[in-house]
Amino acid sequence: MGDAELIRAVITGDNNAMRDLIHKYQDLVLNTCYKVLKSREDAEDIAQEVFLETYRSAATLRYEEDISFWLYRISLNKSFNYLKRSRNIIFR
Repeated sequence: MGDAELIRAVITGDNNAMRDLIHKYQDLVLNTCYKVLKSREDAEDIAQEVFLETYRSAATLRYEEDISFWLYRISLNKSFNYLKRSRNIIFR
């Protein structure tokens, strides 16, 4: 199943399609998060958030967009936001 079909299926609530999407892109997401966070545990937590956001936002993705780039950007944004939040906690 191609990426566009996966996203369409995820939008319709197909849990198997979401599982397939996670399986296909879990290394990309986890590695991206790890490169920013330098912690495997934190990267795994943020990767879960990335896929939750993907599930919630799948309907906003245009089918011609590159899903791997979309997931990469979500991974970076969530990782950087996590770093900002954790720094605020440390410096309070």
